[in-house]
Order: sequence, then structure tokens, then C-alpha cells
Amino acid sequence: MSKEPCVDEYLLENQETWEGRCFDTGHDVANAPPFPSTNFVAVDNGNPNPKHIRSSMYRIPRSGRNYKDLNVPLSVTVTPFAVLEHPDENPAQFRPNEGNPPNCGQCGGFMSAHTIFDPSGQNFECRFCGSKTPVPSEYFGYVDENGYRLDRNYRPELCRGTYDLILEDGTDNSTPLYVFLIDISSASKECELLQAVLDNLIKHLESITNTEGHPQPRATVILVDEYLHILDIRNPHRPGLCSITDFDEIFLPYREELISTPEAIICALKRLNHPLESLIHPNPDRPSILGPGLEFALRLFEEFGRVGKVLVFLAKRPTKNVQGVVIERNELGNGSEWTPDKRYLEPLTQYYPLLANKFLDKGVGIDLFSCSRGDIDLATIGQLSVVTGGNIYWYDDFLAEYDGEALYRDISFSLETEQGFNVEMEFRTSKFIRITSIHGAPTSSTSCSNDLENIRKVRFGSLNSTIQFDLDIGAKISALPEKVLIQAATKFVDKYGRTRRRILNLCLGTTTDCEEVVNNLDWSVWTSHYLKLATFRVRQGDWCVAETRKSLMRSLVISLASIRRRFGAHIKQTSLFIPPTMRMCPLVQHAISNNLKLFPTKAPKPDEYAFYFMAIQRFGPEEALKFVIPRVYKLNIYEEVEDYDEAYAASRIFHYLKRPANYFLSEKSMYLIENGCSGYIWIGMNADPDDVRSYLGITEGKLDLRASFKVLSIDTPENRFVHNVIAYLNNGRPRQLSIQITRSQSASTYQAESLLVEDEHTLEVRSYSRFLRELHSNIQMMSM
Repeated sequence: MSKEPCVDEYLLENQETWEGRCFDTGHDVANAPPFPSTNFVAVDNGNPNPKHIRSSMYRIPRSGRNYKDLNVPLSVTVTPFAVLEHPDENPAQFRPNEGNPPNCGQCGGFMSAHTIFDPSGQNFECRFCGSKTPVPSEYFGYVDENGYRLDRNYRPELCRGTYDLILEDGTDNSTPLYVFLIDISSASKECELLQAVLDNLIKHLESITNTEGHPQPRATVILVDEYLHILDIRNPHRPGLCSITDFDEIFLPYREELISTPEAIICALKRLNHPLESLIHPNPDRPSILGPGLEFALRLFEEFGRVGKVLVFLAKRPTKNVQGVVIERNELGNGSEWTPDKRYLEPLTQYYPLLANKFLDKGVGIDLFSCSRGDIDLATIGQLSVVTGGNIYWYDDFLAEYDGEALYRDISFSLETEQGFNVEMEFRTSKFIRITSIHGAPTSSTSCSNDLENIRKVRFGSLNSTIQFDLDIGAKISALPEKVLIQAATKFVDKYGRTRRRILNLCLGTTTDCEEVVNNLDWSVWTSHYLKLATFRVRQGDWCVAETRKSLMRSLVISLASIRRRFGAHIKQTSLFIPPTMRMCPLVQHAISNNLKLFPTKAPKPDEYAFYFMAIQRFGPEEALKFVIPRVYKLNIYEEVEDYDEAYAASRIFHYLKRPANYFLSEKSMYLIENGCSGYIWIGMNADPDDVRSYLGITEGKLDLRASFKVLSIDTPENRFVHNVIAYLNNGRPRQLSIQITRSQSASTYQAESLLVEDEHTLEVRSYSRFLRELHSNIQMMSM
């Protein structure tokens, strides 16, 4: 097993090569980037930061037939509002004049560092449709012998891979509106959701307050139980609540101060004589609502003509017989009798998808925080976020004492990270390449441009996640040009109310050398492609675990057999030949079909099952890879190190990676197992009780209690190390880890050990070793 390709070696090697170093994105054509989890600084020399856009292939076969023979997916992931750690990575911004810079007159393509002008400088050729467009006189410039402008280094659109056009300045009437829609039912009080949100509400309002000199956003607070309660600050000295009990026709009870600046709401909250939650006493036996609260929020956006975001905090399935009621869904089944069924992923009612489309039309996104101790039917209510471009945050058996910190950080990410409102994305490729599918964008918001297969337009209410475009090259294409340009142009409203357009231009080279193609693959995007393909097929009802395994095996066999025929002739027939850039691909294909979150062996929690299928569609490459191949970190590291000060640095956690299989876990040790969404600390049966106390702050006798699911804080270097590691892993993530603790061979260890994807869980879910043997056998048969 030690000779099998494993992810821990690759991650550590890439980390040591690129950590803290500068990466040249490429001047002529894009360079294959470092791994997405590596902390590097991108230098934009004509191609965009890979944190914004990545391709599965950075050198493309020049003919369609070679592309088909190689059978490597061509996918591009686009994250227009990626989290950038270094200020030098921020895109250049400038205000365009009318026709300056010009667009293609036929397809509307925007300028790039790869635009070619004719010798006179009077026309330029579009890289997407091939047409020539006249250059306006005010944009005229001389060109060199290669067709590039002489002044290109002074124009961001001609020398940068990413640039922003500021189309309109922000005003006090164009800033976004933030609506906090909070469930205050008895279920919310039981799990302490209400208290957790309100305790930090002032901090969140402060985080969306713009700096002095910029127009301020607007916000409002709506509380829902069986009625609507709006924070009323018309009298700033005596703020209170305005309740609405009639939902036959949703109306605005007043207009003045119905929405206010964050600063005004903060002042009102500080003036309250009693906590806001004390003004409401929900009856524990009463039903709850959601639809009327959303319709009221929609009326706000319609009345005030603003874009923005709604943050929905829900602790209970809406059961009151009004708009948006959700009936109880039949149970999924029990034990081994359960089989995947696409009906469990479909909404029970079309009310929420239709309502979400109305928010989308107004340029509003919805982020859903599912904080229930039961199920809220996420497959139905989650459509609010799926359709509008918002994010879904799901907490398993939410209790504020244990999950409050993760909730706080998730809300902070939702509000503070760069994002766009009323987003319109135009995605273009060379006319020889067609767009086959889009992941992360609802079908209703996607349209073609003039029936061209290489241009798509997508709309979102708000966006701060990743969209994936799957591409294809026809087998009849005899010769692609030497360069293929891919462009993502995103028009949006920012937090200052400005209308901007962010242009990403990625230039991929083409080649006749198969080895060059293989040496420039990005297997993180490969992982994202096959993960989203598998979830799409399951949602369609086409694949179960057996079909997934066969299909993923077949695609990999075709690719590796083709590569072996081309430049692996010197390899012995009895050896499994995998090129270095593809050494993780077998584990990826195996781990997808072995993933018990997608293909559980027993009935899952309905909301958890729906959550993963919804969230995966907007995973970036790093999130996709963590989900497919979970990370396993050893915690009690004193056995492996000599310098404790250096060893206990959280950034060195990659040095303690282990393979995700029980075979590599010692019963004497403790491990942190996480897949980017869920985290578990696994304690071996023979772990030293003193280690358990010093690292986790709990004693042996407490492991069976609910308190064992929280990593306590005590004053030991080991305990600080665990907390620093969790904080380090959570940094910049769209979803924060809520860590649970479990012991080996206990009843609660199933969830943690289900992430060990190299294990053989059932006869259908085989081990990684058996998968490699079967892969080798199939390649040999195909090569005969």
C-alpha cells in the first residue's frame, strides 16, 4: 500500500515548492498553477489569478480527434469574487469612456491582453468569433510587428488578465439592502439560535457599514414565529416591534425608517431597555411561518428599488397553513433497505423556486442558515439559495453552545467577503469550443447569446461562490488556433452601490504533443468536474454507486490506456503507468464512488443528504477535492518531532497528513478528519488519557456525554495547538467546521469513519487497493 499514489505526499510537495512564493500566471499563454490550497502570490502578467479562474487543461490537443482519444475533461471554474490574501493581487480598476475600450461588434467580446490589431491599428480581430471591429479614433494606437499595441503596458485591458470597469458611481439610493430574517419560534429558543444571532447582530451591522466618504447600505430586521415582527425605529428613543398578523395581502405598514442605515439600527438596539428577544414570547405549540416573511422582504426591495441580500435563519419547518407551508416528507427508509432516489432531492412545492425567481429578477440573493435540531426539508426551502445564487449553511443538530462560533464566522463570511449583487455573467470561448453544461447556475437564469454554442449568459441575485463550465471540442475540428481564449465578464453592483464589470481573460495554448498536454493538467479541476458530474447524474436518477463506479472507471481507463499507447511503451506491461500530473486521478475516481455522503449505505438525514447535493454545485476546486478526498491530520505529534515550538505552528499541519484509511490510523493516537464541511476528532481506543486531556480539555469519563463534542480550552501548548489548527483550517473558508469528537469503535464513529474513502465499507464500496488492481487489469485488456 505504501507505493500507491496518495494525496498527502502531493500536498506536502506542492506546499513546500510554492508556499509564500510568487507565481507568474503567464504572459503569452497561461501557466499551470500551484495547488489551490497552497498559499502563493499570483503575479498577473496577462492571464488571471488562478484563484479567480482555473482550467482542467492548460495545453489543449490541437485536433478534436486527439482530444477525444485522450478523454480528459475540459472544464473551467470561475470565482469572480475569490478571497485574495495579498493586496497586490487585486484587479486594476478604471473608468471607461464611451467606446473606450471597444467591444467586438458582433459577439460583444471584451478587450484582452491577447487581442491582435491589424498593422494600421484601425481594426482588431475578436478572439471569440473571428470578426473584425473598427477601432474608435479616441482609442487609436500604433502597433508592433506582432499586432500588439505599443502602449499595451499602460492599459490594464491590454496587459492584465483581470481588470475592472467602473460603469456607474455609487449613490445613497443604489447601495444594497440587507434583510435579517430570523426565526424566533420556540424551536429557535430551544437551540438558542435567536440568542446566538442577536448577540452578534450589532457586530454584523458594523461589518457592513461602509467607510466614511462612501454611501451607506441599508438594513432591516424581521422576526418570524407565527406572525411577522419588524424592528420599528421611527422613534429612535423608544424602538420597538411592529407586528403583522394578516397574510392575505402582504403590505408595508409604513415607509419612513422601514429600512435604515446600519448605524441607525445599532443606535436603536443599544437604546432598547430590554433585549429584543424579550419582547416576543412564542407559544411552543403554535405553528411557524416563512413565506410571508420572504414576501414582505420582496416588497421592501420592490418599494425601495434596491438590490441586496436576505439572510434567513431557520430553526423549524414552516408549518402554518399560509404561503410557504411545507408538509412533512415521507421518511427516507431505514437501515440497509434504503436506496438513493432523486425524489428526495426535489422540492415538495414549487412555491419557493417561483418566489426565488422573483428575488432573482430584483437582483437579490438569499443565504439560508439551517439551524434546526430536526429537519426543515432543505430540498424544498434550499431552492431559495439555489435559484438566487446564495449559499446554504447547514448545521447538524444545531446548538448554539457548540455551533455558535461556526455560525458567527459563517455570517461574517456571508457579509464581509467581496461579493456582487444583481450579477450578470457572460462566458465566452473560442468559436471552435462549445459549452456543454454549467454547474452552480439555475437553468432558469441561463441563456444562449444569438444561439452561439460558445457564449452563455448567467444571472444571479448575489454571488460569492464558484461557477463551473464544462466544455467540449468536436471530433471534426481538424486544427485549433495556437491560442484559445476563455473570457468571463461579470457585471455586478458592489457594496458601495457602484456598477462594475470584472473581466477575466484566460489564454490556453494548443499543441500536437500529447505529453505536453498531460504535463499541464490541473487535477483539482478534474476532481471538481467528475464530482459535479456524479451529483448531476444522481439527481437525474441515472446513477447509483455501481453505475458511478463503472462510468468513472471507464473514463479513466480510456485516458490512461491512450496515454500509455502514446508515450508509455517503455513501461513494462505488468506495471501500472500513471503520469506524475495524473497520479491522484485514480484516487479521485475511486473516492467519488466511495463517498458515503453521496452514496450512503444506510438512510441518511434528509437535510444532510440534500445539503451536500446543493452545496457541491458551487464548490471551488479546493472545496471539491477536500470533499472527495478528506484530510486526516495527526494531532498528538510529539512522537514525530524534536522541536516542539516549530512543530506546534498551525501552518505545519500539512506535515502530519495521513492517508484516509483505517489502515494508517493508530489506536494510540488522535486525528482530525475533515472534508471541508464536517470535522471530527477521532480518538483511538488505546490513546493516552493524559493526551486526551491536554489536547482536547476533556477527561476520560466525559467522552460519552454531549460535552465531549466540544473541544474545550485549557492552558496547555497541545490544546492551543488544536485550537490554532482549527482556526488555520477555517481561515478564508466559505463554511466553517463544527468539530465533533468521537472514539474508535464507538456507536458515534460511523460519521467520522465514513470519510475514510480508501477503506472497503461494503461489497459495493471497495478499497482503493482493489480499485487500482481492477484499473490496471482493464488497461491491460484495452491495450491488447
